[in-house]
Amino acid sequence: MKNSTLLLFVLLTNSYLGFAQFSAGNSISVMSPNGALSKTHNFGIGLNGNIEYGFKEDKFGHLVSEIGYSIWSSKEGNQIKDNLNSFSLMLGYRAPLFKSVYIETRFGQYFGDLNGFVVIPAIGVRMGNLDLNLGVTINNHSPQFVNTRVAYFWARKKSS
Repeated sequence: MKNSTLLLFVLLTNSYLGFAQFSAGNSISVMSPNGALSKTHNFGIGLNGNIEYGFKEDKFGHLVSEIGYSIWSSKEGNQIKDNLNSFSLMLGYRAPLFKSVYIETRFGQYFGDLNGFVVIPAIGVRMGNLDLNLGVTINNHSPQFVNTRVAYFWARKKSS
């Protein structure tokens, strides 16, 4: 716990001293299932908290993290009657491609009904505080769902 607190303190201090930039926001995700999940469940909705930590020069990219809650509605007429509920913890790296276009890879864990390690390669567009992101969630070497995320970053500390 001490090490985590120290790391957070160092990252935030660097951000406020102007060596880096820090952003925090919220996002909503719409997830379209693939494969076996698409046979039993409709689309999913997710609510997330997002944090980014970037370096002074934007060309080096950002470390990204996300914590979220998701629910998938059950399809009528299948053996599974319940909705799926999951919490997720993600960490990743975002690299700029063009002025506002980026590629991103997140790694993380789903807890709950959809339990397991996932990898999410994604592409996105950042326009001021608004972020649009399209990714594919991969679990056990197969795509589980397409994730369309819209985020608004309400706390942004840019380096000078």
